[in-house]
Amino acid sequence: MLYKQPLVQPGTIAGDCIGRLRLSSMTAPFLHDGPMHGAVFQVYVKQVLVQH
Repeated sequence: MLYKQPLVQPGTIAGDCIGRLRLSSMTAPFLHDGPMHGAVFQVYVKQVLVQH
């Protein structure tokens, strides 16, 4: 599928969002402006998950 316009508008984040999903809500959200890789995931675990 080819798009003639970008899917993301200027000034918005075109990255990844991860979090912990529970039946009642989503907790521990983490937005990253760029591709998700091992080093970014380790930061998420240390700074977000360990604190909850």
